[in-house]
Amino acid sequence: MNASSPLEVTDPASPSKRSFAQGLGALALGLSWGACTWPGQNAHAAPASSTSTWPARQKWTYRVEGRASGIPYRTESSLALNLEAGQYQLVNEVRLPFLGSQIQTSAGRWSDAQGPQPQHFSDSKRKERDARFEASQGQIVFVSTQLKTAWVQGVQDRTSLLLTLAHRCMVQAHELKAGLRWTVPVISSSGVDPWALECQGLQSLELPIGRMSAWQWDRVNLPEGEAALSLWMSPSSGFGPARLLMVQSNGDRADQRLSQWDRSPN
Repeated sequence: MNASSPLEVTDPASPSKRSFAQGLGALALGLSWGACTWPGQNAHAAPASSTSTWPARQKWTYRVEGRASGIPYRTESSLALNLEAGQYQLVNEVRLPFLGSQIQTSAGRWSDAQGPQPQHFSDSKRKERDARFEASQGQIVFVSTQLKTAWVQGVQDRTSLLLTLAHRCMVQAHELKAGLRWTVPVISSSGVDPWALECQGLQSLELPIGRMSAWQWDRVNLPEGEAALSLWMSPSSGFGPARLLMVQSNGDRADQRLSQWDRSPN
């Protein structure tokens, strides 16, 4: 296999393939990315409206290229959103060589005013991440361990983070500019961590779907050992992610680029 060529599977049981699968498994945690404390957000707001001006269904499909344990690979991923009766479901699926698909699902309340308010999160590969958001009781419960942590206003999971960023970019499109920073509480497998996202400005991207302009957001003030993360949110794709890039400290990386965007009206 040429070092610069994408992976071709010959013997999945070989040590090099096992090492690749382990590295890709670590990257998968970032491929399924993982809220924002927005002004005026109310934890005990009235029930969400059953109608929405957003498309009832949207799906973003990506070509993924990267490197795991020194081995280049190509695969696909998708992000599918359904809105119905004041509820949302967002499903992030990544196809992983040797490992099958990893599916992360976020579900909860939706309103055009506030965006997503997660109530449930599940991860097909990492069950310790499964969580219930119990805002009325002021807690988040990790299902497999029954570990509890304090619920905080605006908290998101790693999947709904993408939707809340898209929502905020849309409702505050006229305020977007380089240097703007949003602080985001995001659940991990045992608690809630603050994420800082900083806007790097409007960029022009060449993507499988074509050329798009998109606002680049970088995660800044990273804790030691955490992967670098950049997100490009484009008005041409409903402010859904046009590109997502994660780079680990060991050089492993995953680059997701938009290849298709499907949507249906209400």
